[in-house]
Amino acid sequence: EESAAVPVNEYGRSKLEAERYLAAHWPNHVCLRSSMIYGPVRENESSTYFTTFVDTALAKSESVGFFHDEIRSPVYVMDFVTAILALVHQCFRRGRTVAEAGL
Repeated sequence: EESAAVPVNEYGRSKLEAERYLAAHWPNHVCLRSSMIYGPVRENESSTYFTTFVDTALAKSESVGFFHDEIRSPVYVMDFVTAILALVHQCFRRGRTVAEAGL
């Protein structure tokens, strides 16, 4: 990204601080930013807020608005895990450790 990060809350500020820490200590670091992660719900657990929200709206045939000033792409948890593992394996193939890669 070329835009300057301008966090709007404490959560965003803490994420930016962590990214800056990684950059200062591991120049070849990688930050994986995901949008909304969704996946299966285990037995005896409540559904995630996002899936509950969408499911409720669809059940009522309601129109749903998400975000007006940003683009988000929900990602299935196992797809995200697969991408992370692919990056880790790539590091090992290149003779680097995960710590050296900043993962």
